[in-house]
Amino acid sequence: MTLTYALVADRGIVLAADSELTFTQSATSDFHGEPFTVGTYRSKRSKIYRLKNGSAFSVAGNEGLVEMLIKEAEVKQVDENKPFFETVKEYSTVFQTWYLDTFDYGADRPNCDFQFCGYLHGKCPMIITLSSKQNFAVCMQSKYFAFTGRENHGAALYLHHRLAHEEMPFEATKRLAYRVVAEVADMDNMVGKPIEMVVVGQSGTTEVGAEDFVSFEATRNDLVNALISAFELCHQDPPRDFEPSRGVLRPSLRLRRQLLQARPAASSPHN
Repeated sequence: MTLTYALVADRGIVLAADSELTFTQSATSDFHGEPFTVGTYRSKRSKIYRLKNGSAFSVAGNEGLVEMLIKEAEVKQVDENKPFFETVKEYSTVFQTWYLDTFDYGADRPNCDFQFCGYLHGKCPMIITLSSKQNFAVCMQSKYFAFTGRENHGAALYLHHRLAHEEMPFEATKRLAYRVVAEVADMDNMVGKPIEMVVVGQSGTTEVGAEDFVSFEATRNDLVNALISAFELCHQDPPRDFEPSRGVLRPSLRLRRQLLQARPAASSPHN
């Protein structure tokens, strides 16, 4: 399983993904009844592909199906030099034709998702999803973000809806995308590090390097430690670093400054 996360920033689209590849072997006790997991095998692979026209896409879902579809696109010679939307439509046609010819309607078909990020007419940032659940029809996301894979994971949803907003500053968006995928990777054994990330801009794609991830991880740990310290202080008697205000205890100025310093740069709170 996978988590991919695309988020539109003020100067591009940030696309992040984990790199864990999981194979689960199932069996039944007597070859009848419901199967149960007897073994899980993990490996690593890249889940983000950069295209010649300056766009990129991520993959999630059944690994075998993903590989077959990408191979089919190569055989059909999808033109990656076309404008973003035209390229996505070509991928959609190739994927849809192969998928419907290979699997019958109503069958227990494997599933996967492709998440394309690019610029419409070279100006408007756009996230487009091609999903087997919709027979790879072009689905243009109306929002400024999209998830695939473990898209309903509580940590991912909470962090996104608590911290993300439209036209976030570029650096803050990268840090948030890293934080979302990293938190889920720490909690879910179907998602794993290392994390990969690319930025899709009007002039092409740029890979976010390992040195940036070191900084992102340090900021994430600083914020977590600051929150833990604040919660622990609440249990002291009397609570240190808290002061009465209008009948309730509120964080002192020193503690508020400590928490603010641990926040990612340019990631100000919003309503």
